[in-house]
Amino acid sequence: GKDAASGRVLALESPVEEAKSAQTKWQKLVVTLDSGASDNVMPVHLAKQQCMGPVKGVKEFATATGFKIPNLGSVTMDMYLPDWRKFSSNWSVADVKRPLLSMTKVLQNGHKVVMDAKCSYIQMKSGQRINLDLSTGVPTFSTWVLMPFPGQPKMTQA
Repeated sequence: GKDAASGRVLALESPVEEAKSAQTKWQKLVVTLDSGASDNVMPVHLAKQQCMGPVKGVKEFATATGFKIPNLGSVTMDMYLPDWRKFSSNWSVADVKRPLLSMTKVLQNGHKVVMDAKCSYIQMKSGQRINLDLSTGVPTFSTWVLMPFPGQPKMTQA
């Protein structure tokens, strides 16, 4: 899709069946939609299981307290929503605790974010929705990614 090619937010594809491989396993990732994030940021411990590329964009990020975190590289990951809709997204890699999806990038790519106590979601340009969970106090959604088993080669970028 156009968004994946432009490098920033989400491009949903058709539902897929679960991939099976002796060298990979499914890992659940809970992604936080972050209104303060300037870019999508993936934690180092998750990104290092993929084939990382060079730094794209800014060389460092600033936390809410002003602490500087270096941008360590980039990674493109295929993720699957609980209903097995696939989306590919590009991420910067940094020493953060959890995957942070930049709300600004979502909006800049023409998608909408609806925040409501009863029903919050990302409304894709395609009309599809990614439902957001607010139960932890921050908007999150669950995804599944294929990760290599220990000792196996890193996942390659698409």
